[in-house]
Amino acid sequence: MNEVKRTKAEAKAALLKRRAEARARADQAMAVLHATAEAKQHRAALTALDRMIVIGRVLKFDTLETLFRPHVWILDVNGHTVGHALTVEAIAIDPSTGADGVVVERLDEVLRRPWRAPDDQSAWAALYAHALAALAEQAQAHADAIQSAIRLRAALSDPSG
Repeated sequence: MNEVKRTKAEAKAALLKRRAEARARADQAMAVLHATAEAKQHRAALTALDRMIVIGRVLKFDTLETLFRPHVWILDVNGHTVGHALTVEAIAIDPSTGADGVVVERLDEVLRRPWRAPDDQSAWAALYAHALAALAEQAQAHADAIQSAIRLRAALSDPSG
């Protein structure tokens, strides 16, 4: 049997080479994972935009379903929300001005993120609060109507009057 013995320097060099090759494979695998995640995010954004176009009631928050529907929001390079994809000025979407991506989230979710302009976040929060209040009023009116119907039925069915 013909064994080849390596010196410590050769063994160290071989180990460093294997580590570098493993690191390169890991970096490549991470790049594929990042690209896949990015592609999924872009597909979700396209799906949300398609849904908005088909529905035609893009920013009408008049039902729980529309209030909690995911929308496309523009993010800057720091991950701060710039605004809704359909309300942000074109200059804010231009990558040279600092826009870096999109996120598909409900209004309540995006309000918990940091925003580039607190005034914009405040305006969206006010819209959200107004929509919730209007929905609560509708629910209360419905509950009151049910209670009135119950009292009316009871009065009509009571022969003593």
